[in-house]
This record gives sequence, structure tokens and C-alpha cells, in this order.
Amino acid sequence: MSNNASLTPVKDLKPFKTKWRSQVKVLHSWLQNTGFGGETLQMVLTDEQVRVKMQSVIFLVNHILSVQRKLPLGKWRVLTMFSVSQASGQYRPTSHPYKITISDKTVISNSDLIEDSIFLCLPRYEDIIDGTLKTNFLIGNTYI
Repeated sequence: MSNNASLTPVKDLKPFKTKWRSQVKVLHSWLQNTGFGGETLQMVLTDEQVRVKMQSVIFLVNHILSVQRKLPLGKWRVLTMFSVSQASGQYRPTSHPYKITISDKTVISNSDLIEDSIFLCLPRYEDIIDGTLKTNFLIGNTYI
């Protein structure tokens, strides 16, 4: 199915090209209405190597249902031909500096990886109590 030698880990994705190939798992997805772009599909993705979480967005309304079918929650898939751009906004779903943009040219294929971890990352109790936890990220990168 997938040739792991040519896969780029999520932590190494940068916005200088559009022909990336990466293996990801959808941890969470939701539809969001924006005032400037209409309805978008937002997702939080991870990879199996370093378990970095990254935001993904789909803008094309007629493409959203297709992506939802091809990228089901909790399943590993290989994404090819997607772009990476700067994640912006004060409140973001992850702390990763970039986000993946899935277009109609993005190829989504099955992966032979089977990994059942839920990638749960709970912050340390001390960070919550003393206020050092960044509250503007929905899903952080703090591990116990």
C-alpha cells in the first residue's frame, strides 16, 4: 500500500512546496462557518512517529463530503499533493505553527499502518494550577 521510505513526518512539513506525502490519522474533525470563506472542514491530524498534532482545513464545499468519506475519524491514511501554510489566529486547535490545506488535487489513499493509540495528551496538574498552560490551543502538545 504505502511506501514508508517516501513519507514525510508531520513535524518536518514546511510551506515551501505542495507535493508532500505524509501518513496521518484524524483525531478530531468539525464543520466551521467563517464569515469570509463559508463552510470549512477543520481537522486535527497526527502521525505515528513523533505524535505531533497538526491542523488541517478543507475550503471547497463540494469537496468536504468526499474528504470526510476518505479520511474517517481514527483511521490511518496517506495524503499526497497537499499544501502547508502558516497557521494563524489567536485561538487554534493545535500548537503546530503550520496547517495542511487539502485541495481537490490531494490524493487520499489507505495506509497499512495499524496503531490504536488514542494520542491522549493531558497537561500536568501543576501547569493548570499555576496558570502556565496556554489556554488558546484546543489540543496542546504537553505530555505526562
